[in-house]
Amino acid sequence: MGVGKRLRVRSLASGSNGNCVVVQSGEDALLIDAGISRRAVLAGLAATGIPEHAVRAILLTHEHSDHTRGLLPVARRLGAPVIANRATLAAAGACDLEHCVLETGATLELGALRLCSFGVSHDSVEPVGYVVEGGAHRVVCCTDTGVPGDLSERLKEADLAILEANHDIDRLLAGPYPERLKRRILGDAGHLSNAAAAELASALLLHRPGAQVWLAHLSAINNTPSLALATVRRQVAMAGGDPERVTVAPRGRPGPIWDAAETWRQLSLF
Repeated sequence: MGVGKRLRVRSLASGSNGNCVVVQSGEDALLIDAGISRRAVLAGLAATGIPEHAVRAILLTHEHSDHTRGLLPVARRLGAPVIANRATLAAAGACDLEHCVLETGATLELGALRLCSFGVSHDSVEPVGYVVEGGAHRVVCCTDTGVPGDLSERLKEADLAILEANHDIDRLLAGPYPERLKRRILGDAGHLSNAAAAELASALLLHRPGAQVWLAHLSAINNTPSLALATVRRQVAMAGGDPERVTVAPRGRPGPIWDAAETWRQLSLF
């Protein structure tokens, strides 16, 4: 794959206050979710060197506001269609925007990018994760799921895994949330913990040592970047993988860049 067609990925924001990832191959780019403001999206694109007109679509994982808050103004500014399954499009209020239905499990070619959705377990109408391929490389993005399910299989061939590490279980249980909310987060339709992310990351990095893992969607109350990173890196090292292949996608600001044309470059965040 030539440099002009390299796959590049950047987290523009990750967390319960807003989520957005940009994926680019050649002259084609897409956003996964638009849970941040139009200004933040445009600034993130500019900082990553991606022109606005390159964004071919906005993929939605589900309808919760931290994934859709900026959807209408971002879609209108970029002139990009919204892609999701029918249930999510309706729940997100996106049916009046230019849109394309991608039913769960279906595949779509989008310029130089190929994408496929897969179902996950979360308390929304029809949540999904995405596999995005560009050239010979593959990115898997999965946040907002309560159970790992078949994620190990989905991640097996990933060059980059954007993986939820929402909470530390002990911190959540001892924290200020009401019991009902704690049960929701810990339930099958809630969120993955640091421990669950550690198991998935370890399995991926043993199978595919050159992969990278970004820990995403960290809770501001029930987790910290240093705690998530230490938990997952420790498990990866114990399993025989390279812990330096794991980093964190930060809350409220652009984070790591993954570039297939380079030697697995990561921005130093910590």
